[in-house]
Amino acid sequence: MARAAAAGRRAEACCVLVQCECEGGEGGAGAGGGCMAGVLEADVAVLLAGWLHWYGRLPLQEAMLAAETAMGVTVDQGLLEAGTSALLAGARERCSRVVLTWKYGGLSAQVAGDVVGSWAARVPMVRCRSPLGCRGDTHPGHFFLEVQGLRPGTYTYKYIVDGSWAVDGLSAQVVDAAGNANNVLVVPEPPQVLTSREGLALARWQAGRLALENKMGLAGRWGVQRPG
Repeated sequence: MARAAAAGRRAEACCVLVQCECEGGEGGAGAGGGCMAGVLEADVAVLLAGWLHWYGRLPLQEAMLAAETAMGVTVDQGLLEAGTSALLAGARERCSRVVLTWKYGGLSAQVAGDVVGSWAARVPMVRCRSPLGCRGDTHPGHFFLEVQGLRPGTYTYKYIVDGSWAVDGLSAQVVDAAGNANNVLVVPEPPQVLTSREGLALARWQAGRLALENKMGLAGRWGVQRPG
């Protein structure tokens, strides 16, 4: 039981470090929800070391020493390394998802095509209710859909707006064999990491993106997992 409890606390602290959503709580770092419940001095020390290492760009040992000096407790190096690995995995996964937007009006919008797994599928899009925009798009009232799990390659798709087929005239398009115009999306290969320094640089990039998205309120679960 003690070992299981320790593993659970370790997983929760790691969630806090990489600002992700924990089971049983909606909040990320700083949200005061499930992730931050019961945080002890040792956890705060690890958070501080992680911040210094990823955002302050201090070498790992220097970041740990600074946090240990400030908090008076030992920093768990294994947890920091696990956090870096999680950030690196998140950066790779980010390349497999895309946000589609429709900002030309309508009462309802859907997406069909290769990008959502099938032309027979009609996946509903979400209307942005924020006056500041959503998911990085500043057009209030637009529709958006985040598609996850995309493998590198080329995907075609089309919008269905108020029951009628439509293409985004400002996005890339192709014409199929039947003469139909469709939008096209190219998903690149994930970045290659050949050295530990490159891996750390990518993890730091991901940490910065997560921090910015949380600060701007861009983080959230509005996506659909594309069938394999």
